[in-house]
Amino acid sequence: MTQADRDSGRRSDAPSSAEREELRRLRREVKRLREEREILSKAAAWFARETDSVPPKSSSSSK
Repeated sequence: MTQADRDSGRRSDAPSSAEREELRRLRREVKRLREEREILSKAAAWFARETDSVPPKSSSSSK
C-alpha cells in the first residue's frame, strides 16, 4: 500500500516504482559504460606498446 501511494504521488518519502526502475537501468548502463571504457583504455595501451608509439599530448598546452 505504501508503494502504491508513492507511485500515485501521494507520498514522496521514497522513489516511486518508475523511479526505482530508472535508477536500476541507469546503474546498469553506467556499469556497462565503465567496463567499455576500461576495455578501450587497455586496448589503446596495448596498441601503443605494439606500435611503439605514444599518442600526442593535448595541443592546448603547446600553444
